[in-house]
Amino acid sequence: MTEKQIFKNLANIMSLHGGQLYRMENRIGIGTPDTHYSFDQGNSGWVELKQISKQIKNRKKVTVPYRPGQIGWLKKYNGRKYVLLYMDEMYYLLTSFQRKYETMNSFLRDVIWLGEKLDKNLLAALRG
Repeated sequence: MTEKQIFKNLANIMSLHGGQLYRMENRIGIGTPDTHYSFDQGNSGWVELKQISKQIKNRKKVTVPYRPGQIGWLKKYNGRKYVLLYMDEMYYLLTSFQRKYETMNSFLRDVIWLGEKLDKNLLAALRG
């Protein structure tokens, strides 16, 4: 699955539940996340979309493929911000912005939502 497909899937589920998703390709603000979202109730934030295409059965380590400047931006920004990672046919929503996890358990500690498909529970997590 590509980041473009992840965006399309997230935009579809958000539009069904009172949300909007905006693609943000920003070449000036280095590290700015891919997307900004908002809900009718005023909740909004940023989501960096990531995918790891190589599937590994019984994965032991995780390296999130951040580009230069992304971790710094995510750590500096004070509002709602998340990373939505698609890996091994599962979605993971993270609130921590670590590049390398030495164990799968340490990775899962930073996951606040996971699922095989995007659903209302993911949207509840994004609303905060």
